[in-house]
Amino acid sequence: MNIPLVSVCMIAYNHEKYIAEAIQGVLMQKTDFEIEFIIANDASTDNTHPLITQFAIDKKNITINYINHSVNSGMMPNFVSALQQCSGKYIALCEGDDYWTDPLKLQKQVDFMEANPEYAMIFTNGKVVYTNENNDSHLIYSNSKDESKASYDTFPLPNDTTDIYTLAKGNYIHTAGVLFLNWVDEGIPSYMKKTTIGDWPLHLMTATKGLIKFSNEDTFSYRVHSDGIYSKKNKIEKLRLALGQFSPVLSSGIFKKDVTDIIEEYCFRVASNYIRMCDTKEDYEYLMNIVFSIDSPKLTKNITLQLIEKNIKLTNQVKKLKPYKDFNLKRVCKLFIKKYFKK
Repeated sequence: MNIPLVSVCMIAYNHEKYIAEAIQGVLMQKTDFEIEFIIANDASTDNTHPLITQFAIDKKNITINYINHSVNSGMMPNFVSALQQCSGKYIALCEGDDYWTDPLKLQKQVDFMEANPEYAMIFTNGKVVYTNENNDSHLIYSNSKDESKASYDTFPLPNDTTDIYTLAKGNYIHTAGVLFLNWVDEGIPSYMKKTTIGDWPLHLMTATKGLIKFSNEDTFSYRVHSDGIYSKKNKIEKLRLALGQFSPVLSSGIFKKDVTDIIEEYCFRVASNYIRMCDTKEDYEYLMNIVFSIDSPKLTKNITLQLIEKNIKLTNQVKKLKPYKDFNLKRVCKLFIKKYFKK
């Protein structure tokens, strides 16, 4: 096989119900270039492994590199390890419970990237597919009011071209629709191994290399199912995952100050939503630990005030600790814990 133009990176864990369709979505791609297909199975305990060996068969223009871990390493380490195996000029992503539906997805994306070297990434529209009785589905990006009422949030149609400043405000890029310039050989930033979610931190790094293109073509399906690592979590757990992105990214020193300022604003919005849902000692302690790990007096101040405003009854007690002067989040959190969670 010649040097591949595209590396397709797929991670899997206990995806026996879905992995065959995910693999077939890659194998059906029609291209005039070579594809390297990386499949990283993170020591699944179901029948994912035998299914991969059954369906993962090399075909013209596509060579498969199957990595079957003997010990579970966790989602992020598995993802980072798989990325490090990618040798193509471009990388496309598809997790083991999603699947591509357009056989020309990669060809059209590569054609655009080759003709527009100022871009570092292109992503497409796709569908959310629910594993319910009706197999309901809807577009991920849509300005339709009907789509916006779906249980999985529908994003408004993005601009055709965006950049890192737009992305720093919050993630709008869906993983299964992405193809991006392979910068991995420069070294994957250490924050990728520490973050709780991989897509937005990864896309941020890619956005330092160039512009972002959106193509409003339906090319993939994202499954919402009870076995999904993200789908099965409740709201507070999802917010914890979202909060866990910020400390590694902001502490990395990679991004310019004008970008980190925007990221901090994004962090504050997520923290505000989290505070509204805090209900246990562990909830407050998690918030406290996250904020302490981010060296930002402004962010600490704003989150402290948000925490105080949550319960006006405690305002007078909190004032005695002079948080308005010191903005000492640790004191405020400890007061909440002492007040409500005595054992």
